[in-house]
Amino acid sequence: MYRPFNLLSNGEQTKVLLAALFLNEGQFLLIDEPTNHLDTEGRRIVSDYLKKKRGFILISHDRNFLDGCVDHILSINRAKKVVQIHPAQNGL
Repeated sequence: MYRPFNLLSNGEQTKVLLAALFLNEGQFLLIDEPTNHLDTEGRRIVSDYLKKKRGFILISHDRNFLDGCVDHILSINRAKKVVQIHPAQNGL
């Protein structure tokens, strides 16, 4: 089934863009809010993929998502900058 990109829902567009981004295996990725517009299943798929990937920067407000796929967190707010060493519960 073919539909022009601009006729896809926001979630469908996000999935297409992430799939295209993940095709570049040799690239260091900067991923900004990948869970926007994704349902629970979409978030799980992206998290599972990122658990296996090395070398990316991920920007997200979704702490549960971050906890599932990263091993270091740099938290920045107006008052302070904190690097949190994430426990290796997820095997990273």
